[in-house]
Amino acid sequence: SSDVCNFCKGLYHVKLCCAEVGPTTDRWLNWILKDRATFQKKFMEYQEHEQTKSQEHEDAQQRADELKLDEQWKANNCKLCPHCHKVVNRQDGCDHMVCGSDAADKGGGNKQDGCGKTFNWANAPPYEIGADEKFLPPSFQECLDRLESLDKELNAAEHYVSTEDSLKAVRLTLSRYRRIAAGDEDREPQYVRCHNCKLNIRGPRFSCVHCWLELCWQCEQEVSSRKVKFDEHDAAAHTMQIFFHDSVLW
Repeated sequence: SSDVCNFCKGLYHVKLCCAEVGPTTDRWLNWILKDRATFQKKFMEYQEHEQTKSQEHEDAQQRADELKLDEQWKANNCKLCPHCHKVVNRQDGCDHMVCGSDAADKGGGNKQDGCGKTFNWANAPPYEIGADEKFLPPSFQECLDRLESLDKELNAAEHYVSTEDSLKAVRLTLSRYRRIAAGDEDREPQYVRCHNCKLNIRGPRFSCVHCWLELCWQCEQEVSSRKVKFDEHDAAAHTMQIFFHDSVLW
């Protein structure tokens, strides 16, 4: 029968050699008995973490927007003390300024942090948004540019890489960084689709060794519990090979 392997006489395993069927079956059984519950627990914890992180993102975005408005106001209304480079705002009066307090003709009050030296407002350097950015650690884009440079160096010294898999892994990392930086949806990779829900499989993929059935982890339990049945086999006949990495076609 075409459903039986000619070598091991077991159910035909279209995706595995005979020696791989036993270990794969053991892993599948282990998933059903304990690993599935462990994974689902970890996934719920991850979802709770993502919800908390989402609120953190909203709070961070609000603070960033407020800071951006404040920076723009200072760029429009403030200058720098030419002696200590403190940010100074002139509310009214002449161009004679005292860093850190009101001018003498205003009473010299309103003491603030400043060097106390005098200067002319008209000649003071303007406040520029991001002027001190050069003192900050490298940005993501700068790191990306460095990766691009490393990619060129890798091309020039490709024969130093020990294996083709190592080279492929480096190139895949570079490709992912480029996609993130570009934000281009058209460049998103194509994933294997679940035969039940028809969605891209992200995370664990369950591939029957006896037929061409591919399932995501959410649909796998429905098939195993016989809530969903496919024509190829009864649910009990599906032995799943489990892939825990994203199943990218290209």
